[in-house]
Amino acid sequence: MEARYLALGIANLTLTLGPRRILLGGGGMRHQPLFEPIRRELRLILADYVAVPEILPPGLGERAGILGALALCTK
Repeated sequence: MEARYLALGIANLTLTLGPRRILLGGGGMRHQPLFEPIRRELRLILADYVAVPEILPPGLGERAGILGALALCTK
């Protein structure tokens, strides 16, 4: 059920903004098995209407949020 709800939100963003890549982080995304069900649901929802964006974890792992906030503060 979580994968379906996340895929619906990502589909909304995809149809609105057309991103090529979406990074999903946070506590709920620590579970790697959740990524493939999200990708599968997203392919079903978009049904080849538009390109399915890559769904990936953030490259900085758990520290992505705090490092991004720090980067914004230093500007």
